Amino acid sequence: MADWDECVRYAELTDVGMRRASNQDSCVVRLASSDEVFDERGHLFVVADGMGAHAAGELASQMAVEAIPLYYYKTPGKEAPEVLQGAITDANAKIFTKGEAIPDFKKMGTTCSSLVLTSRGALIGHVGDSRIYRFRKNKLEQLSFDHSLVWELEAESKRTGKVASLENVPKNVITRSLGPHEEVKVDLEGYFPIQSEDIFLLCSDGLTGEVSDNKIATILSCMPDIQVAAQTLINLANLNGGSDNVTLILVEVLPQMIVKLKEFKSKQGSSVEKKKSESKAFFSKLFGFLAKKSGTKKEAALKRLGRGPYRVYDAKPPSSFVDSLHDIIAQLKSTAERRGWTIDTETLKKKLNQARLAGQEENHKEQVRELLMAINYLMAQLKQGKKE
Repeated sequence: MADWDECVRYAELTDVGMRRASNQDSCVVRLASSDEVFDERGHLFVVADGMGAHAAGELASQMAVEAIPLYYYKTPGKEAPEVLQGAITDANAKIFTKGEAIPDFKKMGTTCSSLVLTSRGALIGHVGDSRIYRFRKNKLEQLSFDHSLVWELEAESKRTGKVASLENVPKNVITRSLGPHEEVKVDLEGYFPIQSEDIFLLCSDGLTGEVSDNKIATILSCMPDIQVAAQTLINLANLNGGSDNVTLILVEVLPQMIVKLKEFKSKQGSSVEKKKSESKAFFSKLFGFLAKKSGTKKEAALKRLGRGPYRVYDAKPPSSFVDSLHDIIAQLKSTAERRGWTIDTETLKKKLNQARLAGQEENHKEQVRELLMAINYLMAQLKQGKKE
């Protein structure tokens, strides 16, 4: 059995944010337990952002992350895209039924962004405005389409050629979610090719509403590992306002996965070729037309679904990014002094000095990394000071 769980590294974090009393986001990670399970279903990652009063949103998102893996891994035989679509549709039915049964939960809903890494590539099942990205070679690609009023109007404008002003369109209005309606349309995207060192990001809009795509790309390119990157993204979202819950999953493809995928496909190919050769004469004479038909079906099954990536961003920070990081550090230091919290200033000075030297050498990537590490350090110190 291949140790598929050793082929990816992941980080999952959720935070209530700075202005919410409760966390209505949920997330789940399910790794395949064997070669057979990986080939048939792969690794599954889901982020859900709940909506509704009286804890309804929290319930809706929790129901989604519980129902989707259960259906996805317990439904045999069918191809992964069909099963993933069925799993999300099943979650919608369960949430809708619960909402109809309890008045306080009526019309509760949740977004749902699901990523599956399989031997065929990366597959996405998506409803709402939570997002899925792939970071590769200093480029951040948004693989999912936002089911938001802004994105829908923009897409309609491109289709019709009529230029529409989107300046006053509210950005937080979503056009599709799980739960409010008996039926839901699920977007399927993929399969996207997988390469070593690819990083996939699933996140709620608590992140993307506070941290720009360019900055997300920069952070993923700078941080030493995905655990640190995940905490950095959460910290920046909160420091930029933290107006919503923030949830994210980062998934890194390790070199071992590509090696094992090649070995796995080679073994599969050898087995298939052996079976073909044993019955070649029989099938070529009697059922040649079936083989041709089967080949057509296989090609259709592997055909790319959806139209992603929808947007691409370079890991090049805006010119004002360094200045904004210095401002954040100054504000954090001021907060600590005002509240009488002790921080290790020597460690902080060392990090800031390293950032200054990197800037002088025009090594902007290292400069940004050191400043972000300084912010992470200060945030950890302030949290400790608050506890004490």
